Order: sequence, then C-alpha cells, then structure tokens
Amino acid sequence: MNPQLKAELVRLFKRAEGRYGPAFFHALDEVAACPAYRTSPGEVAELLDTEILDGVGQLYRKERTK
Repeated sequence: MNPQLKAELVRLFKRAEGRYGPAFFHALDEVAACPAYRTSPGEVAELLDTEILDGVGQLYRKERTK
C-alpha cells in the first residue's frame, strides 16, 4: 500500500472525529480521484475497513451507492 495514501486517510479520519457526513465522504472522493494515489473509491473503502476502522469503509461504500 502507498504510505502517503494511508497517511492521508488517517489524517482525514482523525479530522472527521467520528462525524462521517458529506464533507468526509467528499474528501475521500477527492483522495480516490487523485492521480498520485492511483486508487479508486472501492480501494479507499477497503483500506478504511482494514487499516483504519472496520465499518467506516462500509459507510463510504453505502454513501457512494445512494
């Protein structure tokens, strides 16, 4: 895994302070779209669940499929 990607996800997660609303999901979208990370929303969701906090990635997936 890209260490910069993980660091960015950790930073966003800490900044959200448990408030996983539109601003948090928008920030995740921007990370997923960033060419430097070469990732996708699905990969971001998986990393959130496996590396950050299980369930946060599921929330992101659910938000993206609305």
